[in-house]
Amino acid sequence: MQDNLETTIPSNIFEIFIQECLQEKNKHTSNTPLHALIVKAQYALAQSSPLSANTKKILKGLLNDSNTPMKVAIIGQFSSGKSTFLNALLGSEILPSGITPVTAKVCEIVYGEETTLEIHYKNGMIIHRHPEYLKQIDSIENAKISFYRLFVPLDLLREITFLDTPGFNSQNESDTNTTNALLEEVDGIIWLSLIDNVGKNTEKEILQKYIQKYASKSLCVLNQKDRLKNADEINTSLAYAKRVFGDFFETIIAISAKQAIDSLKMQSDTQSAQKLFEDSNIKAVLDFITTCIKPQSIYAKEYRILRNLRMLLVIEKKKIHRSNQAFIALTKKLGIYIEQVRFHALQSGLEKKFQRLFNAFELHLDSLAQEIFNSFELKEIIIVRESKSRLGFKKVVKQTKNMSCIPKDRLITRLCSDENEFMRKFKKLGFEISEFGKSFEEFIQSETKELYAQIEEWRTHSLRLLQFGCDDDNSDLALGRMILDKRFWVETLECEILNDYRINALHCIHFLQDELSFLQKILNMDFCNMIALTLEKLHFEVQNALAKHRSAPDSLPLYNPTLENVRIFINSGIHYGLFQEKLSLNFSLYKKALWNLSEELTRLHQDKKELLTLWIQNNNDKQNILQNCTRDILSYLQSLQR
Repeated sequence: MQDNLETTIPSNIFEIFIQECLQEKNKHTSNTPLHALIVKAQYALAQSSPLSANTKKILKGLLNDSNTPMKVAIIGQFSSGKSTFLNALLGSEILPSGITPVTAKVCEIVYGEETTLEIHYKNGMIIHRHPEYLKQIDSIENAKISFYRLFVPLDLLREITFLDTPGFNSQNESDTNTTNALLEEVDGIIWLSLIDNVGKNTEKEILQKYIQKYASKSLCVLNQKDRLKNADEINTSLAYAKRVFGDFFETIIAISAKQAIDSLKMQSDTQSAQKLFEDSNIKAVLDFITTCIKPQSIYAKEYRILRNLRMLLVIEKKKIHRSNQAFIALTKKLGIYIEQVRFHALQSGLEKKFQRLFNAFELHLDSLAQEIFNSFELKEIIIVRESKSRLGFKKVVKQTKNMSCIPKDRLITRLCSDENEFMRKFKKLGFEISEFGKSFEEFIQSETKELYAQIEEWRTHSLRLLQFGCDDDNSDLALGRMILDKRFWVETLECEILNDYRINALHCIHFLQDELSFLQKILNMDFCNMIALTLEKLHFEVQNALAKHRSAPDSLPLYNPTLENVRIFINSGIHYGLFQEKLSLNFSLYKKALWNLSEELTRLHQDKKELLTLWIQNNNDKQNILQNCTRDILSYLQSLQR
């Protein structure tokens, strides 16, 4: 085209429209309030919990959607001239046209640095070809293709993506289904019909079935108006179309795509080219896109994005709320657990079992004391008394007395024999004392398992609520977050709560078992020493008293041990006070172990209550961030509605 023509007639029809869109262009950059809201929502969600792959995908899609051009679908019955119409808009005969539906696939026409064709196959393969390939492809190859994407270096395509659709009532019924599926996704619809064939029943049936609900964003273009004789015939066709199709479209425009293309081909007659371009009325199509489709597209897109953002935030807020409710329930459950342990301890019979240990110890000591006492032997001894007569002569008087003697060596040998009944009794008692430690361990482990079962039931219930409890929750979103949630609800709770209860239980068990093992060792290892020490002391007391009595028979009596004396010596040898303290007194080992357990559980409950309160507070902080973001979204939605 010559230079003087380029200054009068646009070298590309779209440049008319481009000038009108320049001021709108910046509204779709990353600096828009909508983009800022998406970023803020992403930050708020990330502060709440790590973003799942699915949430990232959704947010990325919303960001891309906020910056993507609006989509305008060109639809109509087969052979209605869709490809020719698009060629007129593109200013070049790029798309093939003809009787055979070669382009019986969706062709997306998008902005690109150079004109090229991208072919997407059904098997996922993508190849690039020159646009001329569209004129060469056969029906067999075309059947393998999913859709085409045509890149054109046209500035307006930064703002609008055109979709050339297979149309309705073509040779392949699936084309109709493909076209119908696109209608819900696009921002605007241009229905193309031939002006001299408008109003056919088949066309009306299609509009009633597929297009009626999209009237607010639909334009009817009557093509090939150049085939009519004059303006009266054009106006008559327009009037008829408006009467028949008025309910289906926002407006109806008559154009001539052929005239628009022909105007670009004229190389010399500037005025004729300009006149032909104006007669084509193609600018009315562009004006409709600018004044009707574009504003609705922006509103619909922003509303859709904001609605999806709000949905993500609502889901997260519900999750946090239910998380807080779960933490409160866990706090109560841990408090109840303390009372459960105390109650179960009273019902377990362990206290009575522990008391029987000391009773058995007392009985064994009484029996042993009786055995030793019964082993005393009476022995005659001669006591020599010396005195002086009045005359000063020495006088010796011998006196026979009976005294209790203890067969020490014989008793030690007999009582310290492995076959001795008392040895066996005390060893058995030591075993029973040790076994009580195992009984206590079984009780504590049973209570700990009960706590684990209760927490596992609580955790399962909480996870089910958090993952699938929201009616408007997306199951893919929930599944995508499950691994992240389980890491917290399993690993964190295990480390922060259950491990401490397990360690506390082990401390209480080991405390009692160590103390009881010590008592068992005294009974098993020190029994013979206790026997020997008791008998040595008794023997010493008897012999010491005898020696003193011999020296002073009148003032120092003989020592005849009583049963009580024997028991006192046995108590001393066996460390009776230690056993009495550990097994019998008001604060026995068992009661002390239970007290330690109760105190530790109370302390643990307080610590975990503070921890859970901190988690709830952290959740509330996250909730506030999410709520602030939600308020901004609602405010933006209200501004859109105004």
